[in-house]
Amino acid sequence: MNKQLLAIGAAVLLAVLGFAALFAYAKGADDRAFEGTERTTVLRVTQEVATKTPSSELSASVEAVELPKAAVVPGAVTDLSELEGLVTRGVLVPGDQLT
Repeated sequence: MNKQLLAIGAAVLLAVLGFAALFAYAKGADDRAFEGTERTTVLRVTQEVATKTPSSELSASVEAVELPKAAVVPGAVTDLSELEGLVTRGVLVPGDQLT
């Protein structure tokens, strides 16, 4: 019985260590993928924004993200002050870059 418990304990320990190693590897995947590329910071929508929303109300619905320059759409906004006095022309969905 003691040998079985020892074997089960060893199996659980190996499973936990394997999961931890896999998690650590996956966590660094973005950094490895973007290594050697030029990056820029743009604003990305985090929650749906209705049409005709003033730019002054967008701060709670966007986040700054760092992307490879090749993934940035032309005219992407890097600071909300660039949109001062404007309103959205259409619905913005999560994941969109502000333009």
